[in-house]
Amino acid sequence: MIIDIIKKLNEFVSPSGNEKKLLEYVRSEIEAYSDECFFDVMGNLVAVVGAGEKVMISAHADTIGFICHYADEKGFIRFQDLGWEDYRIIAGRHVRFTNGVDGVLYYEEKTKPETILKCDSCFIDIGARSAEEALRIVPVGTAAAVVPECFESYDGRRLSSAFLDNRISVALLIRTLKELDKSKLRNKVYFVFSVQEEVGTRGAMPAAYEIVPKYALAVDVTLTGDVPECPKLSVALGKGAAVKIMDEGIYCHKQMVDFILDTAEKHDIPVQPEVMTRGATDAMAIHTSKSGVVTGAISIPQRYCHSPVETVDLDDCEAVFNLLKASLEEGFTF
Repeated sequence: MIIDIIKKLNEFVSPSGNEKKLLEYVRSEIEAYSDECFFDVMGNLVAVVGAGEKVMISAHADTIGFICHYADEKGFIRFQDLGWEDYRIIAGRHVRFTNGVDGVLYYEEKTKPETILKCDSCFIDIGARSAEEALRIVPVGTAAAVVPECFESYDGRRLSSAFLDNRISVALLIRTLKELDKSKLRNKVYFVFSVQEEVGTRGAMPAAYEIVPKYALAVDVTLTGDVPECPKLSVALGKGAAVKIMDEGIYCHKQMVDFILDTAEKHDIPVQPEVMTRGATDAMAIHTSKSGVVTGAISIPQRYCHSPVETVDLDDCEAVFNLLKASLEEGFTF
């Protein structure tokens, strides 16, 4: 089911600020399972179930990408990035603009091979022959993303695709909403599929301000330390759901961390502690909203972050689903 959802989500081009069509599909999947389902002013999709003290569960729906900045005299599209880092990772890849136009992303030949490649040394070739032609086809401000491939490992245990950050979490929230035993709920739960996380957690912040939850969880991916010559990290693929303690944007509320860990132990769900040394999630925006929110995060371990071949372990995904579902059914009452 999760793989099928990912393949469906991969049909949409949804870099930051361009999430609407993808979220309309998500809405079509979850509306029947929700008490309320609506878009807020920012474009976040919010689904509500249950009654009681408010809980916000957030997973961002945007992806990294790029946006047309101008076209040079030969018709090559120049762009600004929306969350990418080293463009050498995607040089030569097929990209698609939100208006359906396809192109190839490549870099200037003069670029030194040992340098980290930035967007100002790259271009997108759509086949145009002049600036005027290029901008008629792809106007300034049109966003784009890599066209993703989705495939499983030889044994079916692992899944690779662009944009598993954070489509894997979106898929898990969809599944949770569908399979949650709502008769057990002790809270009013707001499932928020947030926008513009990759450009500064901009969707989750106003969502939290409007909802005013007492408790919150962000569901996102996290870095691993289990590939050759990578930074040393405790998280690895195949060892279970990662329970966040800290990242660059949050030191998680101790009661929330303890509750998640206790729930995992009670339900025999494999978990691993997470201290992420770089990066942040929607949790950063939520936990300081208004007078503060009791906030934590459950993460899916992922290799090759912000690349076209982000990789997760499906057993870890199952652990995250089971932990999220069990936590909601146990109830946030501490």
